Amino acid sequence: MSVALGGGTSAVAASTHAACARFRGTDPMITGRARRTLAAHLGKPDRGAGIPEARWMRAMVFERLVRDERFASQIATRSVGELGLDRPESVVIRDARTDVTTMAAELLAAHDRAVEHSAATLIHRAAVPFPGFEDAAATAVLPDFIVVAPKVAPDTGSWLVAGDAKDYERVRSRIEEMHAVLDGYAVRFKGKLDDAVTEIWNVHGQSLVGSRGTTKITYDDFVERADDRAIGVAFDFAKKVFGGELATSYLKHHAGDADDLRDSYVTTATLATVKEIRERLDGEANQAAAQLFDHHRVAIRGLSDERQQIYEDIRALAADPQLTALRRPRTRVEGFAVADPDGLLEQVEAPVVRKHLMSDAAGDFPIGSLNVWEQEVVGTEIARVDSLAWYRNPSRPAVDSLGVVYRDDVGNWRSMHPDFLFFNEVGGEVKASIVDPHGHHLADSVVKLRALADFAHEFGDRFHRIEAVAKAGGKMKVLDLKDRDTRSVIRAWEGSVEGLYSEPAARTYV
Repeated sequence: MSVALGGGTSAVAASTHAACARFRGTDPMITGRARRTLAAHLGKPDRGAGIPEARWMRAMVFERLVRDERFASQIATRSVGELGLDRPESVVIRDARTDVTTMAAELLAAHDRAVEHSAATLIHRAAVPFPGFEDAAATAVLPDFIVVAPKVAPDTGSWLVAGDAKDYERVRSRIEEMHAVLDGYAVRFKGKLDDAVTEIWNVHGQSLVGSRGTTKITYDDFVERADDRAIGVAFDFAKKVFGGELATSYLKHHAGDADDLRDSYVTTATLATVKEIRERLDGEANQAAAQLFDHHRVAIRGLSDERQQIYEDIRALAADPQLTALRRPRTRVEGFAVADPDGLLEQVEAPVVRKHLMSDAAGDFPIGSLNVWEQEVVGTEIARVDSLAWYRNPSRPAVDSLGVVYRDDVGNWRSMHPDFLFFNEVGGEVKASIVDPHGHHLADSVVKLRALADFAHEFGDRFHRIEAVAKAGGKMKVLDLKDRDTRSVIRAWEGSVEGLYSEPAARTYV
């Protein structure tokens, strides 16, 4: 079994400090006195020692969460993934009860599971003797968790990873920072907050009274004080705005030791209704997230595509779209056989072309899944004298897909994914171009074309060409989206996309 130690107590166990005479000589299990008591006896009282209450709370929360199978499995699989080991077939959760003898038995069983069943074991309430002091009455190392996982073939055996829940503490500290931010905004926008509190406590209604045999209806407005159900509805809105974890934790933060939580429910709900608070909190959260992504940028880039996509999904939770790096594609599945268009055979070989970034060993890439327009565009582009390569951009959000964001007709964020990226040698440099065969039969085709035009306005200087292509009047026509006048025509256009390609702004695509 190989050992990798990390975290506070684990690092101490692995360091030379563990064998320091002064450090060992003050071990309570050896001296029979707590270190603070010993310091006072020697005339050097330690009045600043102690563990902050917040750390005790975090430790207790972690001890509770680690018993949850889903939470513990995430810790184990993440630990294994960080080491580049294979994903375990299963995860087993065990409790060592902070007993060295129990821990030894659990480690032996975990090693057997790893070798024989490719299983990972997470052990909490672990207790490990200091190296070199196994037979001494010394305090054991108590890491928050230990993970035992199988080595990668052809190596046999298992890895032991020990660590503390510091990542969890960092998450909690970020949430506590947001608590302070909300407290500050509650003071800054007190007037608007007071008005919003009144609105939540007052439920407005209207009664309708009519009489049989007449058409007359009487309307009477009334106001009643909100009950728990109405307050709950308002708090559900806050959870949607702030996220469930932040809304719930701020509720508890505001309530403190109070027994009646209704005022805290109302305060949390009203914070979510004030537009200025929502916008500023989104800004604070985006800034905090950006700092974390910047800090871990290199580590994230070294993960597998699947792991990187998890972080991209987190980034996508931002209130506004975030600029991200396009990752190198690693896998792609394409069929080298297609249905026979003449109907004579069940399948025929798909047409293939060269220069795709993910060509097979022979340098070929099948294009049978592309429609006629798309195949014509690919043929035209790779025939250019300066053509180097091309890429079929995936049509779904992914780390290897170029996405362009836009707001739909009701204001929600959406994304479109241009069909192709082409790479050409321009002035001795490799330049990328976006060429999108733009269908005009879809209802949102105008909205997507404007999105691509806006993208060209903001990021056009990073590309050689950004073009939308479509067939109009039996000919392939192109809109140069890096051209300012063309973008102006697109933004002002009210008709169909097909009509736009018949305008002077559209040129013949060659």
